[in-house]
Amino acid sequence: MLITCALTTPTSPPTDTTPHWLPLLNAQAILIDGLLIEHRKGLRHGAIADVRRCIRRNPHAIPSYITILTTGATSTIPSYRNSVLLGIVVDVALRLKKGEINGRESVVLQKDQIIKFFLTGIISSKTPVSVPAMKALNGFMQELVTENDFEDEFLPVLERMMLRAPEIVLKALTSFIGILSFDISKIFAVNLFEPLLTHLRSTSEVVRTDAMVLWKTICTVAKQPEQLVSIVADVSKLLTSGKVSSWEHRVILYQALAALTTNATVEGSKKAIEGYLTMIAKEANETAMVAAIEGLGAHLSVLIVSDEMADVKDVVDKTVKAAVDGLASTKVGARKSWADVVGTILWEHGASLSPSETLRTQAPRFITPLLATFDKINANPLAWKDGPLEGYVTVVVASGRIRSWADKATLDLLKSRKYTTTILTTQPKPSFLLWDRVYTKLTDELEGRWFVRAMEMVLLSEQLADIEKGKATGALATSFVWLVTSSPVHQTRKEAYEALKSCARREPVKLGRILREGLTKWLMDVSIR
Repeated sequence: MLITCALTTPTSPPTDTTPHWLPLLNAQAILIDGLLIEHRKGLRHGAIADVRRCIRRNPHAIPSYITILTTGATSTIPSYRNSVLLGIVVDVALRLKKGEINGRESVVLQKDQIIKFFLTGIISSKTPVSVPAMKALNGFMQELVTENDFEDEFLPVLERMMLRAPEIVLKALTSFIGILSFDISKIFAVNLFEPLLTHLRSTSEVVRTDAMVLWKTICTVAKQPEQLVSIVADVSKLLTSGKVSSWEHRVILYQALAALTTNATVEGSKKAIEGYLTMIAKEANETAMVAAIEGLGAHLSVLIVSDEMADVKDVVDKTVKAAVDGLASTKVGARKSWADVVGTILWEHGASLSPSETLRTQAPRFITPLLATFDKINANPLAWKDGPLEGYVTVVVASGRIRSWADKATLDLLKSRKYTTTILTTQPKPSFLLWDRVYTKLTDELEGRWFVRAMEMVLLSEQLADIEKGKATGALATSFVWLVTSSPVHQTRKEAYEALKSCARREPVKLGRILREGLTKWLMDVSIR
């Protein structure tokens, strides 16, 4: 209201000499900057709506707003103080309906000043910048900043400030680099790759974390295959050269390489896997080994669903052999990681009745080592100190994913091992899958996720006659009810609920018959408490 009253001559824009204009504008900038870091969502939204309404009612003031707000970066404290108000003004101007005032034209005319303000007030800030201030000009960045602008204006400042204040620049870059209108691939490979690689190996945990967030953000928007293949090759070369002596830094680089799967090509994933296989063979640290296996699995997913069988056969064969050996490893962490990788690939890509030829031919090779560990777990689950994760993965693979399209040899193997009878046994003691003394001790989110998936596959894929024959109806229902209502891990309860909804849509009659007994028991237990 005060701003509107100050703009008493709506036909001409306000100037520095307009009564009370400068003090009111500065007060508005300070107020909106403070309100947007307020934790109450309604207050934040209300403040933005009020300021937008004010600008729309006084469009003739837009040029003055932009001029005054952008010239204050060197004199205001902190330097980014005007960013939030400037961002709102620019957003309103860019979306202003055509009339006497052309808002977009006003922004375009002062584009250089806005860029200069951003580089001075945000990128070159001497103090940490608030999130609302960093993101305030995202609309301007998306609509008006071109690749030439970025290379000519932004890169010189970014490269300099990455050396001086990476903790500020990395966060600022992350806030807007994902919404730029051009492909960032070339800039990533040529200008940002080396600085980011340095910061990924920084001694500061904050800088390493921020660098990884930025790296992953760029990986989601960089799409030029030749640039991404080049980056994959450089990261792999750095790892295999032996120049990364710290296991913590190797973990980060393994994760960085894995992030490149977002827009990966077959060629890029082949190079990444070759690097991973070299490192896994000589990796001594178990934590780093786990990170390498997870990264390899991400790239294997790209190749194993490819129909370019001839192009990927050699690399896939080597990787599958490493996985088969890993599933039989004596190192618990490595073995469980391989199980998670194999299970994830088959869970995400094996549901189809017509999977890729690569997946169809390679997947059965995982069954034998998985069943070996499965038998050990089921023989004495309470004494098995390594946890039931691999057993759950085996159930997911054998009950659902492979059974629908596996070859006769695989199906005969499952039949010879009496797999169905084994998992649905309740007497004289339950199988590890149905034993409450096993699953009620699950506190790990990953184990909980695979237990949910295993239960879902059993409910959907095993015949009701087999379930009733093993007298597993009550145990199966009780297990699912416990997952939904009593698991100590929130994410597990959420995933169990979604799995239960899926089962209800696909097999309503079977689910109804199975759950009836479990729900009755659960209600009785609750009433006794």
